[in-house]
Amino acid sequence: MNKATGTVFKAIGTFGSIKMLSIVCSLVRNKLIAVWVGPVGLGLVILYNSISDTLSVATRLNIDQSAVRTIAKAGEAAEAGTAAVVHRWSVLLGVAGALIMCALSPLLSLWSFGTADNWWSFCVLSVMPLSYSVSMGYQSVMQGMRRFGSLARVGLVTALAGIAVSVPLIWWLRDGSILWVIVIYGLVMLAASWALRVRLPRVRIPWRQMWQTGSEFIRLGAFITVGSVVTYLANYVFVLLLQNFTSTSTLGLYQAGYTIISSYVGVLFTGLWMEYYPRLASMTGSAWRTSVTVSHRIVITSLVLMPVVAVFVSVDELLVRIVYSGKFLPMVPYLTIGMAATVLRAASWCMAHCMLARGDGHVYALTESVSAVICVALNFAGYMLWGFEGLGVAFILWYGLYLGIVWAVYRRRYGLGMRRGVMPLMWLSFAFAVAAACAKMLLGWWVPLLMGAAVSPLVLKRLLK
Repeated sequence: MNKATGTVFKAIGTFGSIKMLSIVCSLVRNKLIAVWVGPVGLGLVILYNSISDTLSVATRLNIDQSAVRTIAKAGEAAEAGTAAVVHRWSVLLGVAGALIMCALSPLLSLWSFGTADNWWSFCVLSVMPLSYSVSMGYQSVMQGMRRFGSLARVGLVTALAGIAVSVPLIWWLRDGSILWVIVIYGLVMLAASWALRVRLPRVRIPWRQMWQTGSEFIRLGAFITVGSVVTYLANYVFVLLLQNFTSTSTLGLYQAGYTIISSYVGVLFTGLWMEYYPRLASMTGSAWRTSVTVSHRIVITSLVLMPVVAVFVSVDELLVRIVYSGKFLPMVPYLTIGMAATVLRAASWCMAHCMLARGDGHVYALTESVSAVICVALNFAGYMLWGFEGLGVAFILWYGLYLGIVWAVYRRRYGLGMRRGVMPLMWLSFAFAVAAACAKMLLGWWVPLLMGAAVSPLVLKRLLK
């Protein structure tokens, strides 16, 4: 196994494990809330989190993504100054988010509870945009400077300390604990990010320099935010359509399936993102190095996903029973068919990050917006035609079209190439994933399991070269 491949697997193993731990802690917390508080408690969790997340995304301008590029390109001589600018901007954006939430607190209370009397709860919740923005500022510096050990420890401390504080609070306060559990989690993340921050020499940054240096990643972050907002709105439109044309239970099944196929499988992409993005941003001046790096990541993900997808589709029914219950089994076809799209998702993701690495924010926002509209149209058509099987087919078609869009930008706008054999390998991996899904649906769960076991030695042999 060469050094580059070893670095990728180390990142996947480290950050993937921490991401999975965070998911487990979240599941435990929600389970305790469901048992000790009831459905009202889970409803409050969704309500408070959705409001704070929306305001955080809108006000922090995705500084956690855009600033990584600026720091990775800065070089050692400019790291301290750039990090200081990022920190100052993260504080300003966080304060802005907190003040906006406080100003809107009566309206948020009225929309959420039908009365303005609960305005104080949203003032308390305003801690979240501030803590999240400042935390992401510290973490973007870690990622841009490739301090992956510190970044991993932040995630570990946040997950463990968050659940350790949440359990006694939920037991003691019951329905009165929800707001404080969410706020304390944000404060724990802030404390961990500050304690493990990259310690650099203190530098004085004039406000003029702050505006000049920060304008680059703020502009990129604004475009990323536009793409994120359009994606959120598109998903909301689909949710409304599904609610109006079907039922609330169908909506719940869809949401549960989407969570598994995007979030849980996204553990793999979390590890890749941490190491891949700053590396890509640091080499934008070399088309050859960029092409080699992108090709290498597509090869690795295509190989790894062959046994992963096969094993996943063989156990997806069992996974649904464990994570949710037998009532959620109707969504299993969505998981089985849709998992094949993960291969296309990985390849398009590797190329799409070239837009961010090059600071091409308006192109990124446009491609994400077009992709979101396509997703809504395909999902709605797929479900109305074939139910949950149609959602799986729509997921494949969506990422197939997105791959074509990203490929056009990658080749035509940037003039980047791909090493020989990379795309055929990707299509082979996709065909294998489709075959595994079909085998599961037609023959039984044990067939894709055997397929995964059969291909694993070949994948391992290729990766160890």
